[in-house]
Amino acid sequence: MDARVDAYIARHLDRWLAELAEFCRLPSVAEYPEAMHAAAGWLMRRLEAAGLRARLLPHPDGFPTVYAERQGWVSRTALFFNHYDIAAYTNPLVTEGTVLPVEIRDGRVYGRGVADDKGCTFSRIAAVEMLLALAGELPVGVKFLIFGKRKPNDDVLDDILRSYPDETASDGVIWETGAKDDRDRPTASLGAKGYVYVELRTRGLHTPQPSRFSILPNPAWDLLWALASLKDRDERVRIDGFYDGVLAPGEDDLAAVDEFGVSLGEEMLERTGARAFVLGKTGPAAARHWFFEPSCTICGISAGYTGAGERLVIPDAASAKVEFRLVAHQDPTGVVRQVRAHLDRHGFEHVEMEVLSMTAPYRTPATDPLVQAARRAARTVYGQELVLRPTSIGMSPKYKFAPRPTVGLGVEYAGSRLEEPDEHIRLQDWIEGTKMIAAVLEEYAR
Repeated sequence: MDARVDAYIARHLDRWLAELAEFCRLPSVAEYPEAMHAAAGWLMRRLEAAGLRARLLPHPDGFPTVYAERQGWVSRTALFFNHYDIAAYTNPLVTEGTVLPVEIRDGRVYGRGVADDKGCTFSRIAAVEMLLALAGELPVGVKFLIFGKRKPNDDVLDDILRSYPDETASDGVIWETGAKDDRDRPTASLGAKGYVYVELRTRGLHTPQPSRFSILPNPAWDLLWALASLKDRDERVRIDGFYDGVLAPGEDDLAAVDEFGVSLGEEMLERTGARAFVLGKTGPAAARHWFFEPSCTICGISAGYTGAGERLVIPDAASAKVEFRLVAHQDPTGVVRQVRAHLDRHGFEHVEMEVLSMTAPYRTPATDPLVQAARRAARTVYGQELVLRPTSIGMSPKYKFAPRPTVGLGVEYAGSRLEEPDEHIRLQDWIEGTKMIAAVLEEYAR
């Protein structure tokens, strides 16, 4: 079917790109509820046009989840997991009136959300449309579960899985992302890290005081000392018991990450502006640290006067956002208890801690049939081996689908600049990603 696939894509590519641009122009973030509902409606119509039965799964406290399904000639079913909201956690959206700017030039599609996650979402719809047009039926049953988040880890998905067990049942889950690496090799993530996100606060005074009152306690220093107690300069987290649940990587895991790690070097440093990776590591050594080591990150600090010029004050309070990124098999609720106990034990009982969010880590065995189907499909589509990552570097709710296997496949590449003003995907990657999804479904049927 290869020649027929290429011919179909050539005939319909211009239409697909116009539709993708239309989808990406919708500023679908929680701050624009009309755009969120418009994106859900757009997906409904497009899924139905592709030949699936689609409907909205409402949620009283969130935006509707888009659901669609179609049976295949083999009883096995793959569920596509995606989201139609735009990740805007790092940089806010900049709109042109009521829409987002989208530009197609130089073999790339530029627009916020095109890499995370609208380009990936639409590639799967296009792949299913193509298979139905060419064969009249799908090799395996497919389901789409496309939801709109209010924040990185809201509870909408939990409610959907609990309220719609039949709709969300499947044999495997094809996850939303899987970027090509810095050597342009296709990759797939087989799991995800977990995380615990907390806010720490110290309060010392009723109001800010003049800095000449040096006999008064300074909440900013108090908070900094508490933060400094969490981690050594060698990147080792100092919390008792923090590493007790960490699953040691097997030989296959190490080999897979080492293979991915050969792409870690100057390209990433130049792209991010960093002088070096932590601890001076690079290549496979950096990759092992990245994928298999849990971490502690200060995401933000607020205290005192930070405006222009001088204002000589002792802050009345200070706060910090702190993230603990977890690996298999760490327990997020246990980590919360460990952090609290650590602060208390080191004289920071007065430091307030609010847990803002958490997820658990999850990992899929590389021997699973869905993983093997993806590996065979990659050889057909890309002409090379799929670089497997035992886990992704990011957190996600993959664990909520346990014990089903999850495989992350996408259309972005290492330079797609997710959440940046110049977020983009390459057209060739999108075409290959669409063909990859079609090939995975065919291989999964076997």
